[in-house]
Amino acid sequence: MGWGFLAKGKVTNQNIDKMERKISIKGVQYTMKHCVRARMMHESISGKMWSLDTMSDQYIYFYSCILAGTKNVKLEFDEFLNIMDENPALLKEFQEFASDALKAEAAFLKPKKGDGSGKN
Repeated sequence: MGWGFLAKGKVTNQNIDKMERKISIKGVQYTMKHCVRARMMHESISGKMWSLDTMSDQYIYFYSCILAGTKNVKLEFDEFLNIMDENPALLKEFQEFASDALKAEAAFLKPKKGDGSGKN
């Protein structure tokens, strides 16, 4: 579940829980998962290094998080984009999830005081 073995900060269930979130799209429940698999899917689809700088990046990562968190997804990317056009509030919901997940990830990677790195 996530990157606990890499953590320099405190790993908590609260932080791990922020890496996944349920979302309902057209009456179907999906799980969005912020993880290495989702980042790699994003890079594979976009053909560039993972980032969330552009709208394209955000929509591709949104779709990748759904694919990473939900088995047997029958939602094609073109259909996904059509749904996003019909319901732009879904992007805001994803952006809130991504923000929370990135903050939780940063807490994992934050060095503890006195960890020997010389940075206190």
